[in-house]
Parts: sequence; C-alpha cells; structure tokens
Amino acid sequence: MRNEKLNEAINTAKETTKKAVDEISKAAEPVIESAKATAKEVGKKAEPAVKKAKSAVKSAAKKAEPAIKNAVDAAKDVSKKAAAAINSEVYLQFRGGEYDVTDLIERCKADYKKTNKSAIRSCKVYVKPEDGMAYYVINDIAGKVSL
Repeated sequence: MRNEKLNEAINTAKETTKKAVDEISKAAEPVIESAKATAKEVGKKAEPAVKKAKSAVKSAAKKAEPAIKNAVDAAKDVSKKAAAAINSEVYLQFRGGEYDVTDLIERCKADYKKTNKSAIRSCKVYVKPEDGMAYYVINDIAGKVSL
C-alpha cells in the first residue's frame, strides 16, 4: 500500500512537472509569435529596421532560453522534493519481532553523538536480527546498538 502511495505521489509529481513545462512553453509562444509579427511589419517599412528587429528577436530568444531552462529545472526540483517529502516508514519483521528501521537509524546516530561531536556526513546501518543488534558506521566510525 505504501508503494502504491509512493508511486501515486511520484506520478502526480511527474504530471505536475510536465504541466509546468507545457505551460511555460505555451507562455513563451505568444512572445515569440508577437516578435515575429513585429519583425514582418517593420520589414515592410524599411530594410535597416528589419535587420535590427531580427537581431533583437534572436537576442531575446537567447536570453529566454536560460530562463526557460531554469524554470524547467525548478519544476523538476519541486517534483523531487515532493517525492522526498512523502513520509516513509520501514519495518523489519523477524521471528515474531518488529523493528522500526527509522528508529534504529536515529538510535545509531544518538549513540554516535554520545562520543563524537563532529557532524554526521555518512551513515550506514546493518541490521542483524539473529544477533539482536544493529551495527553502524558513521563517518568511518563503527558502533552498535541493541534491537
């Protein structure tokens, strides 16, 4: 059921991102079309004015490209953050016992912090239910906590 919710949230984020990209593309179309129409009008009146308008259109299009790319990247970031914001819980069930993996990770971090003041840069937890222990390596320092 959690996987279904996660997949649903990811699909929703993808759809939202696609819609945002489509809206940005559609919003840019009138500007480009308007610039083209203006260039044609000016071209009818005088050749030097046409050359200047073409140059301005090209410049505007080049300037718009990074903004559109940034908007697309921002939409992708929103999508990733939405997927990451989903509250996930993982439980390990073994021989009649149930262990909250998130709780084990937090307990490992707390155990590490008892003797170490440095910020946690990496955290790996290895759960061995048959030993009744969770072994960890945080910032290349090993430790263990009981399940």
